[in-house]
Amino acid sequence: MAFSRAMGAAALVFSLILSPAARAETLGQALTSAYNASGLLEQNRALLRATDEDYAQAVASLRPVVSWALAATNTYPNVPFTDIWEGTIQIIGEMTIYDFGQSDRRLRVQKETVLATREGLRGIEGQVLMRAVQAFMNVRRNSETVGVRRSNVNVLSEQLRAAQDRFDVGELTRSDVALAEARFAAAQSMLAAAEGALAQAQAEYLAAVGHAPGSVSDAPKAPVPASPIAAINLAHEGHPSITGAQHNVAAAAVGVEMAQNAGAPRLGARAAAGMDFNNNQAAQLTVSIGGPIYSGGAIDSRERQAVARHEAA
Repeated sequence: MAFSRAMGAAALVFSLILSPAARAETLGQALTSAYNASGLLEQNRALLRATDEDYAQAVASLRPVVSWALAATNTYPNVPFTDIWEGTIQIIGEMTIYDFGQSDRRLRVQKETVLATREGLRGIEGQVLMRAVQAFMNVRRNSETVGVRRSNVNVLSEQLRAAQDRFDVGELTRSDVALAEARFAAAQSMLAAAEGALAQAQAEYLAAVGHAPGSVSDAPKAPVPASPIAAINLAHEGHPSITGAQHNVAAAAVGVEMAQNAGAPRLGARAAAGMDFNNNQAAQLTVSIGGPIYSGGAIDSRERQAVARHEAA
């Protein structure tokens, strides 16, 4: 008896697992699949990583650069078939001491650019997920439509059969039968159109979510703000298109500052230490300052360009 109850419970669980309701995909599952399968998101994540490296390079420009150099010189004296090699090896360090804030401005530009790129990625995520939602709802709607159209065809088929039977016994005219046939043909046409729409929705689902749809469950009710004004305020505060544009405006404003100070001098230092092949050691420290005097109008042009880009942003 206990064994029979256990087998019955196992059969019930197994039937629930295999039932269409249990296997129906939820909207949350569809969104998860779309997020994980999107090549567009992978592409934009790679672009964000590349932009992050621009910021790292801007930080590196504030730090010293150390390099090495090896030089060898060959001279030929008057003695035939003899040669003399003279050479040196050096360790060189260079660093910008002060550039009137240009390096800091470049850092700020790259920071705002990274933040704008992140908001762009958020926008792409929203597009991918919205496409998945639309595909999910279209499959759900068109599946229901096909069911309704198929039921209508079945009903009109019975009505046509009944009309034919009544015509055979003389209760209806040929016009009544023709009218029933027309209704049945129209229902078949509408069913074919609904099945075509469902096939198209299923193909879009495959493209948007990453796998073919089975049965889909009801979508939960979406939470909405209390009023249109609240919705607008929410979009102003958090929509990636708006916040990304704000970061682009900030980057363009710093770009104007950089262009206006492009003629500022640069103070730098260079230190070198080395030795030659005869073990003679030498060290050198150089501090230099310099800046442009005339650039053929390029500095003014870059400033006008930066102003125009800021206005566009």
